[in-house]
Amino acid sequence: MAKVGYKNYLIQFLLLLTFITTIAGIVYYFFFYTPPIQVTVDTVKKGKVQQTVSAFASGTVMANRRSMIAGGMIGIVAKIHVKEGQSVSKDDILIELNHDDLDAQVALAEANLLVAETRLEQARVGYEVAKNLSESQINQTQAQLKQAEADLERARKLQVQGILSPGELEKVELAYKVAKEAYQSALTGVKEIQVREQEIKAGETAIVQAKSALRSAEAVRDKAIIRAPFDGVVANINVHEGEGIAMGIPLMYLVDNTDLYIEAPFDEANAGQISLNQKTRIELDAFPGQVFMGEVYEISPVISISKEFTRTFMVKVKFLEQGPFLVGMSADVTVIVSEKDNVLYVPSESLIRDEFAYVVEGNKAVRRPVTIGIGNWETREIINGLKEGETIVTSVGIKGLVDGVRIKIVPSLGE
Repeated sequence: MAKVGYKNYLIQFLLLLTFITTIAGIVYYFFFYTPPIQVTVDTVKKGKVQQTVSAFASGTVMANRRSMIAGGMIGIVAKIHVKEGQSVSKDDILIELNHDDLDAQVALAEANLLVAETRLEQARVGYEVAKNLSESQINQTQAQLKQAEADLERARKLQVQGILSPGELEKVELAYKVAKEAYQSALTGVKEIQVREQEIKAGETAIVQAKSALRSAEAVRDKAIIRAPFDGVVANINVHEGEGIAMGIPLMYLVDNTDLYIEAPFDEANAGQISLNQKTRIELDAFPGQVFMGEVYEISPVISISKEFTRTFMVKVKFLEQGPFLVGMSADVTVIVSEKDNVLYVPSESLIRDEFAYVVEGNKAVRRPVTIGIGNWETREIINGLKEGETIVTSVGIKGLVDGVRIKIVPSLGE
């Protein structure tokens, strides 16, 4: 009987102990047990790391050659020769204003030029006729004068010898006088030639004036015919046929889509980091997931202050590759300041103030100090503190993450 009582007593004791242990476990679980926190992780790797600077705000794709085409005169739009989105070549006609009256002025100037050319030709013909006639008369009268001089000299000798009578000498002298007057009269024809020469010069001057008047009329008429200043695409048209326009009013916007660049603002704090010829990464909303390469080719020499008192400077970036880019597209620009190959790196999100990281050791997160190098918002170079292949916590902002805490690794914090 004693053994039976002892056995019952032992069973009761064990049941009581089990009950107390269970109660204690429940109390501990609810009041003292801390479950492991869920974290995401990555590994320390080796590879290329870049030091980058991102634009303060989205940039804009722009064309090096772009123009707001304006009219050079007041007029009425007679015809629009292009449509929006149409490609045009240099000197193609874009818009034509009414120019009937200007055509008439050009025709009048052409007629005046023709009249001037005709008069000049007449003056040249008259000059040649007068010149030939004058030369012929001079040669003829000169020969007659020489003959009369010879006859007079011979007659005077004969008169001295008493062979020739005074009456006959007078006849010879009279013939000489007539020949001399004829020669003098022929010489006056040279003055007429000079007059003809002046008429030719006046005609040539009239030609110059007529040509100048024609060019002037054509220049005025050409203002009514608006042409493309370069090869490009018609971005938009601001007028309609029949509409009256004033001089200098923009009529259409023409851009050259083959010569594009991006203009993006950068914070003044980055002014010392950005320099010419640095490579850039370009991301456009129109092409999600794609990265295009560019290069810095111009940096604004001044800092601009906005209404919100932010200080920025503009950087121009040219594309290093062709693409279906359009003027006006928004673009995110990241300048590659420097880069290193084959260095340790971790995701930037895994670092705390760029001073610490949590390394996974067993089922715990162990805080470890690190020394960092270059990097960007995606990756950061590790100089000291970590080794290749180590697992590190990336969700360092999660509540409860402290040195030595137990952790549970999950693919994402949403699970």
